[in-house]
Amino acid sequence: MINLAQGKVEDIFGKITPPPGPKALYEGDVPGNASLLLAFFIKAAFTIAGIIVLIYFIWGGLDWVMSGGDKENLDKARAKLRNAFVGLIFLIASFVIWVTVTGILGLTDNSPGGFRLKLPGFENSTSP
Repeated sequence: MINLAQGKVEDIFGKITPPPGPKALYEGDVPGNASLLLAFFIKAAFTIAGIIVLIYFIWGGLDWVMSGGDKENLDKARAKLRNAFVGLIFLIASFVIWVTVTGILGLTDNSPGGFRLKLPGFENSTSP
């Protein structure tokens, strides 16, 4: 049995190293930083929109269950569910259009870690 008070953490769990981060964020690559930042905001917008659609679906479902047979409350719940479904369709369509247009124009680099935007004005620039 190992006594934790006498041993080091490294002796028990091994050496813990943080995962490598994107090198462009800390190597001064300004064009890479701009494209990573823009890609982050686009991913964040789609993620936040998906979470909002999910919350609206749950809200409509709860309203449906708690309507208690009241026709007016049931119609409101159906409207919420219908609006959430339409929002989901718009979200999927906008994502497909975004991926298609940026793929055709060659603005994305689909690397294993996700997509990275290639900004056309920064292709041949050098960092200071």
